[in-house]
Amino acid sequence: MTDAVEMVLAVDEHDQPVGVMPRARAKADNHWTRSAHVWVYNADGQILCHKRSLSKDRSPGLWTSSLGGHLSPDEDYTAAAAREVAEEIGIELLTGNLTLYKILKIPHGRDYGAIFGAQSEADSAGLKFDPAEIDQLCWYDTTQLRQVIHSRHPCWVHLGHELEVLDWLEYQLLSRVV
Repeated sequence: MTDAVEMVLAVDEHDQPVGVMPRARAKADNHWTRSAHVWVYNADGQILCHKRSLSKDRSPGLWTSSLGGHLSPDEDYTAAAAREVAEEIGIELLTGNLTLYKILKIPHGRDYGAIFGAQSEADSAGLKFDPAEIDQLCWYDTTQLRQVIHSRHPCWVHLGHELEVLDWLEYQLLSRVV
């Protein structure tokens, strides 16, 4: 994200548009917004996790299991998901490579968040990430990530839907093996 004002489509508690406004104003006025979250996984069943930059306004310095951000006013969830992955880690995903799990109402942050999965075989050491967004990247196996989520480790972002998404991703990975 650049220093430009980030414009978003504010929505009400039923995901109906309220108007276009700066993200900071939408949050200050307690509006809901729309976001896209991409869980990137590889053929070995690992999830690409990252430590959020200390300059982030929400959850700075904490680890998380998805890449993403808010939709621009003229974007759909899928386009925003692909854009966010490209901006944050430099991987150009075709929208056809994104699998939508579902759209969740996420009370923490007041977002309607579309949750996607996307496979990538990128080496985390070779990814060019945006230091304004990310401090560090690494692959976690699902067992390790499940332990972190269950323990509610204080260095991780916990929104409440992570185990559900991890279950879905593990199912996706198993169904590709069969």
